[in-house]
Amino acid sequence: YNNIAKIQFAERKPAEAVKSLEKAKTLDPAFLASYFNLATYHASSGNYAQALAEYSAVLHTNPRNIRAILGSAALLQVQGKDGDALAMYKRARDIKEPVAYLALARFYLKNKEIRDALSVLDEAISSIPGNAAALEMKGQVLLSEKKYRDALNTFDDLETISPDQGLLLKVNAYVQMKDFAKAEEQARRAITLRPNSSSGHLLLAAVYGSKKDEPSAMAELKRGMAADRKDPRAALQLGNVLARRKDYGPAMAAYEEALRRSPDYVPALFSQGTLLEVTGKKKEAVVKYRDALEKNENHVPSLNNLATLYADGYGNAKQSLVLALRAFRLESGNPAVLDTLGYALLKNSRPKEARKILEKAVSILPANPTISYHLALAEYGSGDARKAVTRMQGTLKMGAFPESDRARALVAEWTGPRRVK
Repeated sequence: YNNIAKIQFAERKPAEAVKSLEKAKTLDPAFLASYFNLATYHASSGNYAQALAEYSAVLHTNPRNIRAILGSAALLQVQGKDGDALAMYKRARDIKEPVAYLALARFYLKNKEIRDALSVLDEAISSIPGNAAALEMKGQVLLSEKKYRDALNTFDDLETISPDQGLLLKVNAYVQMKDFAKAEEQARRAITLRPNSSSGHLLLAAVYGSKKDEPSAMAELKRGMAADRKDPRAALQLGNVLARRKDYGPAMAAYEEALRRSPDYVPALFSQGTLLEVTGKKKEAVVKYRDALEKNENHVPSLNNLATLYADGYGNAKQSLVLALRAFRLESGNPAVLDTLGYALLKNSRPKEARKILEKAVSILPANPTISYHLALAEYGSGDARKAVTRMQGTLKMGAFPESDRARALVAEWTGPRRVK
């Protein structure tokens, strides 16, 4: 019945799909996929109360179901009920699953409660030995606060668990500190320690890249590709450098080489999608993002970009909201994800909800013109034309951005003789 519902949703027969899912619940109340599928549908339709009821039914059967708890927390956040969301995140944290600690820390970070976020991460590190994800996030938070020595100490701890990741983050820290000599020293140490690995070469290439020395970076990446002919990472990074230089043909070839080395390498599929988008081949980009999500359904960059393309008419607008909500559940504090969720809500004729989400995104990235542009659209759509005009005019002063021409046209339309007051 769940598979039948999936087909019915694809055929745009939601009422029939809901009946199939309800039938599935009746036949086997313990089969939780039925509840999650219904929650996803109701959330994308704006029926948050019913979506929360589905999660609640799951939790009645299984009170420690992390997916249902975090799904509830995300929906409460979307509605602006941060107090209730926080209670849910804390409930998840008490189960002591790694993903729950990170979700609560992200919630605190989104609300600029740095001390609380660090406290949660410290708890995660002490409660779960070898918790590399919590160490990484803690170090990144300390870096953002310019507490460089504390960040480096944290990355030292991470290096004992995950040498490659720890070294990478230490190099990045030294780069942020503008201590390029130390950064290069650490990268060369990695090459010496593991001569048959591409890891050290990747680090040294990153140092060269931070100094805008692209020829040296590309040469180092090629050495990394030669050091380990099965590792796709150096080929991926070479493709990224070439893409930034607008050498699109060689960039795509580098991504193909990465996939030849590792056919299931999601970052290479995603990068192919972004390259296709940049070159105007958006239908082909959709296929690449779908391929990436088939390999990893929780790859947030692919979820985010595919949701945007769907919202722009290269897929189903309602499905864009499903994808955006899934990305939001995974990274609720990511401003790019917030922007896409707001945009998807706009494209589903829900400007008031979009406005709340986009206001949060703008509070994190106030100088991003695309997010500001989307918020102006939401303000206008929710009936606040005066504020929308003021914001759009301010957005145009931020400099050129992809929607600049459309923004100018809208300002002229909104302030013209037939303007809506």
